[in-house]
Amino acid sequence: MIRIFLVLLALACPAYAQNFPALYDVDGVGDGDTLNVRRGPAFDAEAFDALAADAKRIEVVEQNGKWFRINRGEQSGWVASRYMTPNQGEPAQIACGGTEPFWSLTKTAEGPYRLRILGDYNMAFTPLPTIRSANDTRVMTTLGKGNPGQLQVIQRQQSCNDGMSDAKYGLAIDLILTRTEQSEQQLYSGCCALR
Repeated sequence: MIRIFLVLLALACPAYAQNFPALYDVDGVGDGDTLNVRRGPAFDAEAFDALAADAKRIEVVEQNGKWFRINRGEQSGWVASRYMTPNQGEPAQIACGGTEPFWSLTKTAEGPYRLRILGDYNMAFTPLPTIRSANDTRVMTTLGKGNPGQLQVIQRQQSCNDGMSDAKYGLAIDLILTRTEQSEQQLYSGCCALR
C-alpha cells in the first residue's frame, strides 16, 4: 500500500483502541515454527505467506469469526486469531498516503507533521485541537494555520483500498489543504495503517 505516513496517534488512536485496526503480536507459535497467512478465513484456504513465531506489531484490520485480516506487502490475508495477542509495546503510529498525485503525511521526531506531495509540496504543520464526531468514528484535526497555509485532516474508521494493490486498510483519510499563496482548497484522499 501506500503506507506513506501520518501520525495522528495521540489524537486519533484512543478512539480505535478496542476496535480495528489494532496492532497484535504472534503468540503461542512454537520456536522455529510460523503462522500461516491464508487467502481466506479458513484452515483449508491456500497459505501464501507466514509470520515468524516472534513477529510483533502486526496490523489487524478486521475480524471474521476466529480469523484476523492482515496485510502482507501488497496483499491481504488471514491468520488464526488464537495465535495473536494485542501488542503492549510502544504506541502505534498511523501511516497515511494517497495517489494522483502521490502524497504522504509524516510526523517528524521533532514534533511537526510534514506533508509531501510528489514534485509539488513539502511543508511542516503544527497540530491544533482535535474535534471528534459525537455519533461516528470521524476525527478531525487542523494542522497549522497562517503561512504556509492550513491543513485539515478528517480520519475515519472505514474499509479502504489504495487502488494500487490488494491490501485492505481499516482507516480512511481526507486532507483539505489551503495554501497561503493560492485562493483554492485542494482535497486529497487516501488510506492509513498502523505501524
